Amino acid sequence: MASKPGTLNLLRRNPAGGIVVLACGLLVAITYVPQTLVVANLTATVWGKDMTRNLGFLDMARYVLAFFCTGPLGRFGDRYGSRAATAIVAILQSLPIFMLLIFGQSALGITAWSVARVLSGATGATISGAPALFAFLHEVVLPGDYDAFMGLAFAGAVLCWMIGNFVGAAILKQRHDSSAVLLFVAGLSITLMGIIITIRIPRKISEEQEGAEASPAEPKQSQQQQQQQQQCPNHESWHGPSEDKDLEEATSVSSSSGSDSSACKSVDGDASSSRCALLSSVQFALTHRAILKLCAISALVSIPETVLFELMNQFTFENLGLMDAGASGEKRSFVTLGNVVAIQTSLLLGSYVVGLLAQRLTSLRVLKWLIPTCAVLQSLPAVERVVPEVWFVLFSAVALGLSLIVLPPLQALVPQFSPNGSVGEALGTVGAVKCFASLLGNLLVSTGVPVVQSTGLEKPLWIFFPMCGLIALCALPFALLLPAPRSMEATAACVAGAAGVTTRT
Repeated sequence: MASKPGTLNLLRRNPAGGIVVLACGLLVAITYVPQTLVVANLTATVWGKDMTRNLGFLDMARYVLAFFCTGPLGRFGDRYGSRAATAIVAILQSLPIFMLLIFGQSALGITAWSVARVLSGATGATISGAPALFAFLHEVVLPGDYDAFMGLAFAGAVLCWMIGNFVGAAILKQRHDSSAVLLFVAGLSITLMGIIITIRIPRKISEEQEGAEASPAEPKQSQQQQQQQQQCPNHESWHGPSEDKDLEEATSVSSSSGSDSSACKSVDGDASSSRCALLSSVQFALTHRAILKLCAISALVSIPETVLFELMNQFTFENLGLMDAGASGEKRSFVTLGNVVAIQTSLLLGSYVVGLLAQRLTSLRVLKWLIPTCAVLQSLPAVERVVPEVWFVLFSAVALGLSLIVLPPLQALVPQFSPNGSVGEALGTVGAVKCFASLLGNLLVSTGVPVVQSTGLEKPLWIFFPMCGLIALCALPFALLLPAPRSMEATAACVAGAAGVTTRT
């Protein structure tokens, strides 16, 4: 019997999943609310004309650190539990806020914030959340519901970001003190830590009981798990990844190398293991072909995301005639606010709908359709060059927001192709590649914009939009090369059979 659709039924079946979705939203809020309401003004005051350059350097350092650290952090979560990895993510993401509270909103404070900001790159967190939280979500929800929950996680992140901005702006308007906003965000970070500590993992007690009954040499299976394997013969357990050709290769590698699939995983403390850890994301992706394809897709859809969001404000101001020295600053602010709200609203609604579609149609099928669709959406704002109207500016912002809905089904596919016991490392690897692609996007903006402007063309930034659409479209062949996931019937049987196991908490 298939599980009932609908958000309320999803949350009833997976109450802990709803709490993790809230944690995803809080993480995004504590990262981006203070940047909008406090840091932007502070960096402009302290750094002046060097503000954009310095922030660019910080982002580059963050992305480099993310590339080297996100995979090992995921492996840490696989070994010691996603809760521990998520707690580390929450601490590192909260660190910049507390640096400003401790050292004050001054030159020293912004220096301490900058150091903490770079260190937070080790989490691999982006505007949509962190890989460690996605792995935590995978632990606490039924496998057939994970696709829908990824859509909810993205939507929840955007919703909390929007609410945080409105509440923070209200506090700033009433108190006229940005320190009050920092205290508000610090309260959110403490709340996030409390949520992470108190979340109950539904499988924990049953797994401990099964572990106590099983012998070290030949583990025994519970009656529920045996029934589950009869329903899902291609899965070792109800929460295991799907079996396919690429995954069979990956799991054979993982079984031959012990509990970890990475070739560098050896005796703890070994020097060669430490050296391998620096490039574990690359090694992990090269070892598992399906994960390598997902990394390629992630990179090709992330480069346009970074480039277009960096260019959107300048492109809009140029087309609306707001780049002149005498342009109204208030009008610029309203145009920027309209773009942000349009992007957030479209991403919120789009992520929610895509999550539900992925649950019904499989994430891979949805991904294959979304890649060309998002490529078209990323190209549409170029028309703003010939239609420089406010209504089309908002339409362009909606198109850019919807172009991001390719990310939930992409992230939902990672556990399906992950080797047994390596979901966190696989998500971290894809997250590391996404951060590295963002770094390439920043470099493309910093080098490409001056080159295009030197051609003498009038308002030439429109060229980047169709170019980025073509880059995103290049991800489609990699999606087509991925093997088909398990059938919806098998998924439904897995969910129905697993329901009895997960209720034992």
